[in-house]
This record gives sequence, structure tokens and C-alpha cells, in this order.
Amino acid sequence: MLLITLGEIAGIGPEIVLKAIRYFSPNKIKIIGSKGVLEKTKRILKLKVDYEPYLLELLKDIDFQFGIPTKKTANYTLNSLEIAISLIREKKFLGIITAPISKENLKKIGFKYPGHTEFLAQSFGIKNYSLLAYTKYFKVVFVTLHLPLARVRKELTFEKIYNTALLLYQFLSKIENIKKPRILFFSFNPHLFEFSLGEEEIIKKVIKRIAQFPGYYDIKPADSLPYLLGNYDGYVALYHDQGMIPAKLLSERKGVNITLGLPFIRTSPLHGVGLDIAGKNLADEKSMMTAIRLALKWYNKFYTY
Repeated sequence: MLLITLGEIAGIGPEIVLKAIRYFSPNKIKIIGSKGVLEKTKRILKLKVDYEPYLLELLKDIDFQFGIPTKKTANYTLNSLEIAISLIREKKFLGIITAPISKENLKKIGFKYPGHTEFLAQSFGIKNYSLLAYTKYFKVVFVTLHLPLARVRKELTFEKIYNTALLLYQFLSKIENIKKPRILFFSFNPHLFEFSLGEEEIIKKVIKRIAQFPGYYDIKPADSLPYLLGNYDGYVALYHDQGMIPAKLLSERKGVNITLGLPFIRTSPLHGVGLDIAGKNLADEKSMMTAIRLALKWYNKFYTY
């Protein structure tokens, strides 16, 4: 059985969760939350869904307004994640599907992590981890994620790029069952080696090392993706926008974030908290539905590999 957290409840998290759970059995998924939050969402949005069979009422209700995150809603977010972690550690549940969080709002209560990925990895003592943006046509992992571009270059070490590529290889070979994955590394600089200060040479060394595993590996500039799409099973991006922009463009509103390196599956919609449309019944639940579907499909493989 898997857990769902509501994320920032002032955003679209409660809405997309209520809309998505209608397609899944309560015997397979449970929501960490409170009745008042879900009931308010259901009432205001006029949703026809019986959420009670899904609900683990482990949080106290709070007053909140859609579109207005507060310290109270930030604490609600953090408490739900902490409860989820405890239940995973106790092996009562085997994975987590997380609705989007407001990183800016969480900072107000001292949350020091850039996002779910880093928080979950440190909570379980995981040093080698990466975020995978998963879409039907484009699957990309990130060597760095929530860093200013000025700081990215210093993080592009051989070890970090290799470990990220290895996580992608393991995912493609063991989870997707691709015997010889084709993996493309994006270059750091425009036109590959033309403006490189040595970054691409590091990637070439990584390719030599990872070539010990069956597959095909190459390096190309990121702007060549429109011509290369479909020729590779997975991609390695060196920074956030390099991989996230094409992932979101190609997602068809069904994209999913997956944290690689954890001893359990964690998925999340490939979109943000949506404060501007919260409480207006405008949020699309397709990405959340895909996040739940993939988590149910793969949780056994993540729990064992």
C-alpha cells in the first residue's frame, strides 16, 4: 500500500488528489491528511468523491484559504511528510506520492531543503540520489537541480555525473527492463566542445567508465534535442532548466517526478503548487493520476533494487 501527501494545501494539492483517487482502489492508496481540509476542498469545488475510505486522519485540521499559503499550511505540509517518513521506516507502507509543495512557504518555518528530493534523501541517509523527470517520450535525470547557474559548474565533478548516470542506467535496465539503454549526456556549453573549459572532457571520462555496462552512450549539445528525440532511452541534464523545460513541454500534462536512489518509490506530479488557480476547480489531475499509476506499477521493484 502507498501513501499520498497533500503538499501545500493552499495550492492545488488537495484538488488534484481528490480528483485522481477516484480511479484507484482505497485498498492500494491512503491519504495523509485531515477530514476538514478534504471536506472544504470537496465542498468549494463541488467534487463528487468519497474520500473517507482513503483517508488516514493523522493531522489536525487548520483554517486556510486557497491561494494564500501561511506558516500553518507550511507546518501541515511538513508534518504530513514527517508522518509519511515514519510509516515508511516502520515498513507499514512501501512508497509515497507527493502533491506539490511551496518551497518558499516552507522556508518561513525553517525548512532548509530545496525540495522533496533532497529532504527525503537526507532523511534516509542517501548520498547518491537524483530526480528523474519522466514522460512518455523523454526521461531525464539531473546532476544538479535547485542551484543558481553560477554555482552549477563547481558541482560538475566526475563522481557526481557518474553516480547520476548510474542511477539512470539502473532505472532504465531494472525498472523499465531495457537491456541495453541508450543514454545521452547533454553538454554544459553551447556547441559541445567549442566553448568548453573542460566540462565536456569530464563527461567523456564518465562515458568511458559507464561504458562497462551494456548500452550506448553519447554526448551532444542540449539544443540538438529536437533532432535526437526518440534516438535515446534516457538523458542526463547538468542543471534544472536544461532538462525540465523539454520535459514539461513533452509531458502532455502527464509528466511525473521520480526520486532515484531511495529504497522505496516516490513520485510526484511534474508541475508546481498552482496558487493562482487554487480553489477554482481548474487544476488538471492527469499528472497526479500518472504519478499514482506508476508508483503502483513499480513500487515492488524500487523496494528490492
